Amino acid sequence: MYDQHLDRNTFFGFTLVELMVVVIIISILTAIAVPTYTNTREKAIDKEAISALKLVRAANKQYFAKYDHYFPLQGTITSLSSINNNLSLDLNNASWSYNITGHGGTTFTANAGRSNRKWKVTQGSADPNCFGTCL
Repeated sequence: MYDQHLDRNTFFGFTLVELMVVVIIISILTAIAVPTYTNTREKAIDKEAISALKLVRAANKQYFAKYDHYFPLQGTITSLSSINNNLSLDLNNASWSYNITGHGGTTFTANAGRSNRKWKVTQGSADPNCFGTCL
């Protein structure tokens, strides 16, 4: 039959060394995973700006075809609702702040800014360009 009494010298559990090894392994995995996750997240946010600026460029070219000048005619527009209304877009500013600068109706520069990163597109550029720290 099975003896239900345990020997007084039998211990169940982990030693301090075993626990320290587990903590070290978890620390190493965290040190590798967190920067990778952060870089991946920032790249995704950059792609959001690139996509939005491509939409702005395409919409502003349609605006030019309709009104014979780019939006805005002159000056800088920082109001996202004004940009969305005039260019028939639906951009949001959760991650980026957008503005468009008009230069006499013949050219424009659209910017997306966030902390130390800035993306810019003009009527003549195929893709947005990064200014600052971009991934």
